[in-house]
Amino acid sequence: GGGNSQSITSNATNPDLGEIKISDNGGASTLTLGSAVKIASATIDTSQILSANGANTVTLTGTGTVFTNNGTFQPSTGTVEYTGATTNIGASKYKHLTLGASGTHTMPSSGNVTLLGNLTLASGATYASGSSTVLFRAGGSQLVTDNNATKQNLGEISVIASTGGNSTLTLGSSVRIASATIDASQSLDANGSNTLTITGTGTPFTVSGSFGAFTRSTGAVVFTGAKQVMVGYDMR
Repeated sequence: GGGNSQSITSNATNPDLGEIKISDNGGASTLTLGSAVKIASATIDTSQILSANGANTVTLTGTGTVFTNNGTFQPSTGTVEYTGATTNIGASKYKHLTLGASGTHTMPSSGNVTLLGNLTLASGATYASGSSTVLFRAGGSQLVTDNNATKQNLGEISVIASTGGNSTLTLGSSVRIASATIDASQSLDANGSNTLTITGTGTPFTVSGSFGAFTRSTGAVVFTGAKQVMVGYDMR
């Protein structure tokens, strides 16, 4: 803290640095990663900044709530990876988000997760969708991949534009979701023979406006919820 610019750089073995906190101690502080780091948890207080600084990876090894962002997280082109046995995913903006194997990862009950890059579930990862929406907002191309044999329910997803342009979300595997909204001029691409399973009720699949697009490719769309209505797309 103290309104200074600081950096943190790990060594080749990348040991676990434990808990870090960027706090207000007389002004806004910026902590910049000089390398990939492994930490138990990170807290960013109000008006403070954590910068990933390029393609650096932040590996969060702790359990429970391990990423609290009350300030600003600048994801750059890096990855945040949750590897704890039970983790609560912090409501924040991420570039790439990876959920590690053998963990149960719960999305926020309030606030949203905004992804500017890819979402990857490792084989063995359990995903609890919570009540938040995952916003795919790359302003370009991004992937969602579930490496589990039995696909996890990723809950509500939305493909939206960014200030940098339109977003295209491509399936890197078959996926299961509760619902999907594709905003006007945005795209969702099934990418070959991947299956998109939609479990929600009501209106769980919405393609907005004249120029929102869903590309089914050679895959299947499977609706499993009761009394579903699809808006804005003809599956024929």
